[in-house]
Formats: sequence, structure tokens, C-alpha cells
Amino acid sequence: MAVPRVLRIFKVREQGNLEFWVSNAVIVLSTVLGVYLAAQAGYKTALDFETVRTERESYFMRRALLDELKDNLAQADEISKNMAENGWRFKNSDPEIFKLQSYVWETMKEQSTTFQIPSEVLTGVRRYYDKSGNYAKALAIGQGTAIEAASNWLKDTAALREKVLPVIEKDIAGLREKLVGRGIEVN
Repeated sequence: MAVPRVLRIFKVREQGNLEFWVSNAVIVLSTVLGVYLAAQAGYKTALDFETVRTERESYFMRRALLDELKDNLAQADEISKNMAENGWRFKNSDPEIFKLQSYVWETMKEQSTTFQIPSEVLTGVRRYYDKSGNYAKALAIGQGTAIEAASNWLKDTAALREKVLPVIEKDIAGLREKLVGRGIEVN
């Protein structure tokens, strides 16, 4: 029987070459399967790595925010208590002397992990920083509202300390536990 011209390219030898094509088909299928399985394993590894990296970055960002908040709360306490005890002393001063540190807070605006922080933390800190800026202006102007601003600032500082700090501390502890469970050491 004559083999059509087009099919001659598949002919390796004159007599049966079925074993050649079967072995090549097995090689091709095993290669495709191997590449697929390797890609799946690589994807899973890359995904796990990215998850751990993001959690680690988020942990340190939250720790930095907590440290910044504690420093700012101490500063606000000092200013407010000073006002309550000594009366008005800073009339016509620069509002910048009352300004809280906001480096971490401002940096967080550019981070992808910011919105992984519980919303009550973000909302509480945002509101506190906004009100604190207004209180600083009132203190610098030194009008009758300055004493009221100092008193309100003291109340808002206490509220942030009582309501928001425990939430962020609990969140940080949970994230730390998760990271340590994955074998990542964090302090």
C-alpha cells in the first residue's frame, strides 16, 4: 500500500514505527504534565512567600504606628495637663509646637497593607489626628477656646488610649502569632 506523500514525513523506517510514536507521545505528555506540576508548585510557593512578606511588612508597619501613637499620646497628655495645671502660656505661638508626629501615619498612605489594619484603628487614628490638628490651632491662637481645646484634647487622648490602642495591640499580637507559627521571627 502506498503511503500518501503528506504522511511520509511521519515515516521513520519502512516497517512499523508505532513504538516510536507511542514513546514520543509519552515523552511529550510527561513533559507537559511535569511543567504543569512544576508551575503549580512554583505558583504556590510564590503565593506563600508573598503572603508571608506582606504579613511581615504589615506587622512592622503596625508596630511603628503603635509606637508613634504612644509617643503622640504622651505629648498630647503633657500639653493638655500643662494647660490644665498652669493655664494659658502659649498665646500667639506657632501651631507647629503642638503638632504631633505623623511620619508613620503619612507613610502608611502609600502602603498597600494599610487597609489590612482593622477599620476601627484607621478611623480612630484618622479622627484623632484631625482633631489634634484643630486643637493645636486653637492652642496657638490662645483665645478662650484654648482651655476648652486642651480639655477636649485630653479627653480624646484618653479615649484613643482606651478604645483604639487595645485593638491595635491585639491585632499586632495576632499577626505576630501567625508569623511565628510560620517560622518567621519578629520582635
